[in-house]
Amino acid sequence: MINCKNGQLDPRIRSDFILWVAEHAPRPSISQSILDGNVEVLGGYTQIPPSINPGWIIRTISYHKKTYNIAVTLDKVKRILHTWLVDEIPWEFYNGKIKRGFYCIYDGDEPRKYLLQKVRKTYNERT
Repeated sequence: MINCKNGQLDPRIRSDFILWVAEHAPRPSISQSILDGNVEVLGGYTQIPPSINPGWIIRTISYHKKTYNIAVTLDKVKRILHTWLVDEIPWEFYNGKIKRGFYCIYDGDEPRKYLLQKVRKTYNERT
């Protein structure tokens, strides 16, 4: 489902990814929130702490205005995907690009916004 040539994904694959996350969400209420359609793909990350595994994060907002950040990480040894909740987005590990020329799940829905967050996070850690 997520394996694709050169990381290239079209919107149909984005939808498939979101449906997969909904099916494997940590809680039924989160699954329902995703299926209700209020979803933002935040892109790919080289690691998502506290794990050291790469993955993706999507954000959904429930009917009751609760925000959930769902991480999808790849267990490199077992070669399986896990979903879990993260409180804080690890912007310093964001792995997207702006000028790829096609939609890619690694970039997320708004790569310019996410790259700005990465720069802010990196700058704040240095000062």
